[in-house]
Amino acid sequence: MGLTRVFLKEAAPFNLWIAARTDGLGGTGTAQDPLNGATRLDAPLEISLSYVNESPQEARVNTTPVKHGFLNGDVVTISGVSGPSQGLWNGTFGIYEVSDFGFRYFLKRPLTPDEPIPGEPRCTRLTFPFDDVMRKAPPNMRIQIGPGTYQTRGFAANDSRGWQPKTGQKIVGAGVDVTTLQLVGAENFDQHYHVIGMPIEPSGTEPIVPLTHFEVSDLTMDCNLDNQPGRPTPGYAPVACGAVRIFGHHSRVSRIKAINWGTKSLKRGCFVISITQASGQPTGADGNPLITEKDHCGIEECIVIDPSRFSARESTVAIPKGLSNPAQGCEPASYPGMR
Repeated sequence: MGLTRVFLKEAAPFNLWIAARTDGLGGTGTAQDPLNGATRLDAPLEISLSYVNESPQEARVNTTPVKHGFLNGDVVTISGVSGPSQGLWNGTFGIYEVSDFGFRYFLKRPLTPDEPIPGEPRCTRLTFPFDDVMRKAPPNMRIQIGPGTYQTRGFAANDSRGWQPKTGQKIVGAGVDVTTLQLVGAENFDQHYHVIGMPIEPSGTEPIVPLTHFEVSDLTMDCNLDNQPGRPTPGYAPVACGAVRIFGHHSRVSRIKAINWGTKSLKRGCFVISITQASGQPTGADGNPLITEKDHCGIEECIVIDPSRFSARESTVAIPKGLSNPAQGCEPASYPGMR
């Protein structure tokens, strides 16, 4: 290829734009045509609703004669119920006990079995294009997120439906209370979900690969603990919901506002904003801890307010920390990096 053609070639894309578009178009990711990260609603289905007699806080949905195609853990919106109980039946819920023609969802308070169910109920499945965009976004890219609220499944160690950040990414909102990432569908019992998170505890003898030069800034993270999908047992969602947790090197969390955080799991405390800078896990083939130490990380100018009023145990608001290996008596150092 001649030099003239080389100079005239389009530059490699180093920026990706995401917007809460209302025109239904997917976009290409440029500033003029941003990718669509708004929550998508599938076509509504007509449904019938009934009570679950043995469980007064469960609703049963029937979609006959239509096979709905939903999966356990999907998030749906129920609408169309009228009358005094509409606020109980209508809303957004995680679903379970899914069959070809039905499923159940858990209500915010117990039902009155004799209560009528007037109206024309409908069910609409929600999908989350923001998660799909972030899964496909390459490393070393600046990701600009426009104004609006973007629902996300975030990250938990045993839930593969969300996403996790990559090395070199700079995730930048349009400002605190202008861009909001809202955590939804956190349903796996006793898991710690984060709006933005990654694995920090290895499952084998290989250490976790840390992020390098990762940054997130200028947005609000709604951890949304009180609206995560509950189940009849224990009667709520026993999960922890935080904002950011990464294992990084030269990484930074700046100008983030975290709200509605906390834990309803008796097994999991909540870490709202944390950067793991050193790790003594796992144990190598020689029986000694594998020490992974990183530096130049920071948490700055962040606001952590409005926790859930129903947390079951302690929460740590913001911390640059180390990850220990108790089996080997290893306590890696943590370094100051928060202001």
